[in-house]
Amino acid sequence: MKTHQFLLSFFLLVCSSAIASVLLAQDSKLPEKAKLETILYQDADMIGVGYVYKKQFVENQHVTFISKSFRDKHFSSYRIKEKNGQTYLHERKSNTWVDLSSLKPFISGIYFTRNDTSYIKGIVNPYDGFVCEGIFIFCNSKHNNKYFLSPLAKETQKFSLGMSGATSYQLTIKEGYKAYGKSLGDGYSLKIDFPDKSKILTLESRVVKLNDLEGFSISDADCLKKLESVKIKFANGDSFSGTVTSASAFSGEELRLLRGKYTYSTGEEVIGEYSKIRYDDGIIYVPKGIITFSDGVVASNDWLRKYNFTSKEWKQIYDSCNGLTEIRDMAAQLELKKQQEKIAEQRAEQLKRKKEEEEQRRNIISKYGEYYGALIIKKKLVPGMSQAMVNEVWSKDFFDCSISTSSGRRIEVWTLNNDKMQIKIASEANKADKSGETAVAAMLLMNFLGSTSLSSVPNMLVFMNDKLTDIYK
Repeated sequence: MKTHQFLLSFFLLVCSSAIASVLLAQDSKLPEKAKLETILYQDADMIGVGYVYKKQFVENQHVTFISKSFRDKHFSSYRIKEKNGQTYLHERKSNTWVDLSSLKPFISGIYFTRNDTSYIKGIVNPYDGFVCEGIFIFCNSKHNNKYFLSPLAKETQKFSLGMSGATSYQLTIKEGYKAYGKSLGDGYSLKIDFPDKSKILTLESRVVKLNDLEGFSISDADCLKKLESVKIKFANGDSFSGTVTSASAFSGEELRLLRGKYTYSTGEEVIGEYSKIRYDDGIIYVPKGIITFSDGVVASNDWLRKYNFTSKEWKQIYDSCNGLTEIRDMAAQLELKKQQEKIAEQRAEQLKRKKEEEEQRRNIISKYGEYYGALIIKKKLVPGMSQAMVNEVWSKDFFDCSISTSSGRRIEVWTLNNDKMQIKIASEANKADKSGETAVAAMLLMNFLGSTSLSSVPNMLVFMNDKLTDIYK
């Protein structure tokens, strides 16, 4: 049937309460001279079948209209046959009568008029795979602002259909899903049932006009975006209420991006942008939004980003957990375990360092005696110390050394060289760093300085016959 011949969802001429109050039956008495006729509306590509009397369809009787192309202007003969109390339409093709009763009618039902407007109470198939039930304005003639359904084919060029009286409908979507709904007064409900093996059970929504469902596709996000909101039930027990925002909403029957409230079967709720929990690029990705965990605790967007785990640790969490609450708990437990291990390592290092310091203290006292050993440990210099003792406090490598002899006495002078001092400290730290002990490298600097600072290193030391005599700051 020509597309332009059906102007859908118009003619808001009669109040819906008046239409709904009409009760019709086909047992109304027929006029004696009424005839069951087949009318070929060749200019409108339509075949009509119904009782006609005085050039009008008989009210409260069944009528059927079949969409049929007559573009070539050559059409066959048609006849109406009755068998077992039923009426059949036949078309003559190649000297053979073919039964057309299996064809889906464009509209079929009980014809009546109210307030100078023609109606049919029955079913209509406005699009392929779309069946509606209700009371529909259906006419092909207008005179003095009155809309009629006329059996006069020569006066008819198009038919007009008003869909606003639909009470229920069923739609077969091109992907094979079934959709159905009913009138809600200010629109229509929409429910889509998915195949048994689908990860989605049902999708429910609301449409303002049934025309909006023409060409509807479940894989076309633009179609879903036109819906005010959707409610989705998943086979795993999850549910969602909100809007579809992704340009590719359905992929392998999995929703990619939604905005609203997503409720998990494990008890959590996410308000915001839903996306599937997944492990990718060495990290776990969760929906963006405000989450309420199954124990009632509420967290914001970045609740999982505070953790700095390795790829292996993230993968372990992802593989071991069922739901966001379990991911939260396992992440917290793993973080606590790592902190405890770090504290244990620090304590072990402190014990090791303390043990080494104690051993060093004993060795120094053993080598230099109680008096000088105690001074060396405190990094204090006093006259009378040997060069070996001074070297324990401040490395000889920090200084430039000069030797002279006077009156049979050997005089050695150490003069501080800042460059040498920095090179020595950096060299010792670098040795520790290359061994994989960066923390130890940092500690070496502190060991060099002890409780003092670089500013406390003497600028000059004078030794006479290996004994410290003068200290110059």
